[in-house]
Amino acid sequence: MNGILSVTPFAMSQSGFIEWLGEENLCENVDTALVRANELLAQGRVGKK
Repeated sequence: MNGILSVTPFAMSQSGFIEWLGEENLCENVDTALVRANELLAQGRVGKK
């Protein structure tokens, strides 16, 4: 990880963002994020309140 990415999770944690988003929805890179997004879309969990 580069210096920016090593600080970002700390800041996101302190602000409550990780808790709000859900740790299972954080991804290491864009490829993993796209796979996770497709999983959520397939489950119908995106855009539902």
